[in-house]
Amino acid sequence: MKAYFIINKIAGKKRIKNIELFIAKYFYLCEYEIYYTEYNGHASEISSQAVRNHINLVIALGGDGTVSECANSIAGSDTILGVIAAGSGNGFAYHFNIKENLVNSIKNLDKLKVEKIDMFNVNNCGLVNVGGVGFDAYIACLFSKSKKRGLRTYIKLILENLNYQAQNYTIEYNGKSRNINAFLIAFANTSQYGNNLKISPKADAKDGLIDLVIVKSFPKWKIGYFFTNLLLGRIMKSKYVEIIKLDKVKITSNEKFIHIDGECIELKNSFIEIGLSSKKLKTLIKK
Repeated sequence: MKAYFIINKIAGKKRIKNIELFIAKYFYLCEYEIYYTEYNGHASEISSQAVRNHINLVIALGGDGTVSECANSIAGSDTILGVIAAGSGNGFAYHFNIKENLVNSIKNLDKLKVEKIDMFNVNNCGLVNVGGVGFDAYIACLFSKSKKRGLRTYIKLILENLNYQAQNYTIEYNGKSRNINAFLIAFANTSQYGNNLKISPKADAKDGLIDLVIVKSFPKWKIGYFFTNLLLGRIMKSKYVEIIKLDKVKITSNEKFIHIDGECIELKNSFIEIGLSSKKLKTLIKK
């Protein structure tokens, strides 16, 4: 058995100080190699190499972007994904209650169990955590250009852009079509954006369904109430929110960008097609 540690130096920053010493001291599961990502897409390349080399375990140390790259490259293979939360949001890790500090995360890797979870295709791009169109995609694109990371920067960008206007969308699913006006539409395989902000608290990454979360336009003075609901996991109780569980859906709009697992993606067409992938992802989660 052999593992690759794939470490995002930018996502981890101070958290990965002495990482090689910690791995040497606390990781006993198998032989391993350590790789540091140098550019966007590098984690994907290393993970693809791991699959070709029949590596048993890829351990992503970073945020949701790093996890997404690794997941997309190993989904459908026998290579297993492990995650150590070291990013700005860590939505995927937090969904599976992986929240320990760096040392404990390394120590506890051998105490996790392997499960197969869903992957979704969004316009032929793989999604493992949460994507969206509208306000959350707009903020994700601004966040990607920001020099500062973390929840504080994310909230600052939100408060600075509350003049964002709800957009018109057409959604097609289960043989019907609906025209809606929405502040954002999230597509959630897991429950949260990160930092315990739960956009779809009951999302289940093993049910074969995507949670389509429609957030309708709401009075901007209620933004504090909206955030409180996100943190407390009760967003579905808001009269401005509708959650629909689907295996596929098509969304048409004039929007130019979406985000997939927090990464800003430019749309080449006026539509977004979301469907369950035939590939499953083997991942380590808590017993």
